[in-house]
Amino acid sequence: MSTFPPAPDALTLFAQCLKKVPDPRSKQGTSHPCATLLAVILLGLLAKVSTPAEIARWTKRHFAKLSKFLRFGRIKGELKSPCDNTFTRVLKKLSLADLQHAFAEFINALLQDTTLVAAVDGKVAKQMKDENDDPILMLNVFVHKLKPPLSFYPYSMSYFNELARKPTNYPKYLLGSNIDWGQDSYTLKTWVEKHPEVRPLYISYSSPIPLEKLGITSDGVVPTALTAGWMVVGVNELFAKEGKFDWLKKHEPVAMVGYSIWIYHLSPDEANVTRTEFGLPKIAQ
Repeated sequence: MSTFPPAPDALTLFAQCLKKVPDPRSKQGTSHPCATLLAVILLGLLAKVSTPAEIARWTKRHFAKLSKFLRFGRIKGELKSPCDNTFTRVLKKLSLADLQHAFAEFINALLQDTTLVAAVDGKVAKQMKDENDDPILMLNVFVHKLKPPLSFYPYSMSYFNELARKPTNYPKYLLGSNIDWGQDSYTLKTWVEKHPEVRPLYISYSSPIPLEKLGITSDGVVPTALTAGWMVVGVNELFAKEGKFDWLKKHEPVAMVGYSIWIYHLSPDEANVTRTEFGLPKIAQ
């Protein structure tokens, strides 16, 4: 039997967690609390309405039910449903990281005492072949609490089971779309913006969205010859069969963007140690 809170309690908890997201709007001319607007936006997305205008219409249709657990503002003493411009003002400057943190807090609170569930997961291990040289098909069945896989939020795309023990082990077993669908491209943009000091910056990552369109600039792709600097490498490139980045795997990543992009920083001294191992001349400092 499920131990999830009844719907009203879960929705109230949801709204309470969203109150911790800083309001990006100026205080002047705000009628509706930011947490209320965020809750409506997320509920609207679950109902497959995505634009501010659609969300505003959806809110108006369900206003009676929504107002039972969400606090809406009053205009001229009367409770009013938010208009599309109200949602737009919040979305324009909203911090994705703040929203993800609040939602993760909601998930963790919700799943503190959940019952056991069974998870069935199929994978194709392209790196390992059977005697006929065909990819090995694996079917994993696990019984566990929901909290371990959901604790990976907002990077759940890369999760597959607990036997791998930690995310840095994942690429040793599975690659391709098992780990990376380009879901961390926007997170990479945020990381680069927060670290303007990371130069020279080399990036080798097959993003489905051109990095230039995201406003991410670099000093080129990661050189196949050992060099110093900051290296951003997608796991599919890093662990590719060709092994052109095997030299980089001798070092520990200094950061990870989600679990599909690894970031390295090599000083000239560190680069030269590895160059010596590969029989290469040292780089000038």
